[in-house]
Amino acid sequence: MAYSRPWPTPQTIASIVFATIILLLYLAPFSRALEGWALGELFINYQGGFVRRGLLGELVFQFSLWLDASPTAIFRGIFITLYALNIIVFVAVSRVESRTLHRAVLLLAPTLLLFPVYDFPAYARKDVLTTLLLGVHALIAQRVLLRRLSSRAYRRLLLAVVVPLLIAVLLSHDVQIFFIPLHFFISWRALKNERKAPEGFLLSVYVPVALIALLPVIFHGDRETALAICSSWQPLFEDFPWCEWNSGITALGWDMTTQFRHTRHILQDTVAAGLFLSGLLLSILPYLVFYGASHFWKVFDGMRPRILKSLASLSLLTPLALFIIGGWDYGRWIHLVTTGLMVMIFCDPRFDRFETPWDSMLDRARGLKAAPYLLAGALYIAAWHVPHCCDIRSLQGGFVDAARHSLAIFTGTSP
Repeated sequence: MAYSRPWPTPQTIASIVFATIILLLYLAPFSRALEGWALGELFINYQGGFVRRGLLGELVFQFSLWLDASPTAIFRGIFITLYALNIIVFVAVSRVESRTLHRAVLLLAPTLLLFPVYDFPAYARKDVLTTLLLGVHALIAQRVLLRRLSSRAYRRLLLAVVVPLLIAVLLSHDVQIFFIPLHFFISWRALKNERKAPEGFLLSVYVPVALIALLPVIFHGDRETALAICSSWQPLFEDFPWCEWNSGITALGWDMTTQFRHTRHILQDTVAAGLFLSGLLLSILPYLVFYGASHFWKVFDGMRPRILKSLASLSLLTPLALFIIGGWDYGRWIHLVTTGLMVMIFCDPRFDRFETPWDSMLDRARGLKAAPYLLAGALYIAAWHVPHCCDIRSLQGGFVDAARHSLAIFTGTSP
């Protein structure tokens, strides 16, 4: 009897479509986007001593010497791979959402996967390390909650894979510090149904990680470190232009007052501050509309003692601290907060049990009655974007502009 292969499910077909669209938008302009501040920061290494953000640069430095290869080419290959994996992982994580319109709005939202495509200076940022690890961890937790992976196997993966990668990301960029509580949350969701309370195990895992996270704060870097790093790269380049004052490397010499000065600059600019606030509200709007807000306040129900539950709940707000001490890259912080929201919901495949009035309205909409919802989703996806930083004056642009630009590059008509 001949074996008959079943047709792909609608979720699988949607996954392929979403991943293809996003990958094409990424890959077309990528070769032109790896430059400027972002590329300069990637060159931070340990040649001037241990310093924050230096792990990735040190690895590339050593590989460049060993392989006699261009560091820029290595970075380009690394980030193309990271972005492709990030897209695949988040498309896979979102498969628990069976409603295609909901899923399309979330995956194609301007501040999620496509955020760097709409603003080239946001390309090649180490933020992708943070988002990719959150996505991978959420995917593992899903398998536990779907009973496709045992709790014991999860604990082993947490200790052998997730925690080492978390430490590596911490040493590559200190922004990861603000997302340690989200990993704690994912672990709690994965293990909360065990007979034995997981609080003690989770504290024994994440408290040491939090202590290690202090290293980037202690070894902040200074001007001498930046000069030593610049000197280490000089033999590998005919011209090494990333050592100017306003570059990713020399920023090691800045103190915290510079960060606060940049934050104050945005907050005093009422237009920029208002647009960034609008971008944040637009970014979280689908999560509130699709899933409601009430269950976000009960994420640690069942945790004991009560003081630990309160501290854990408050810790989920730590990413918001980026808007105070992270400088003026508000678009990046919105992107990371949006990613965190998606992970919080999708790491538990049972989130779909929460229904909102939107669901019943959409279920009743068929044919022409569904047109307003489809139009609203299309406008949300296509009509706006959030620049990664600075004195912004508009949220215009987004999917349509990026698609037009990518098509011009593919067809060779781009100037």
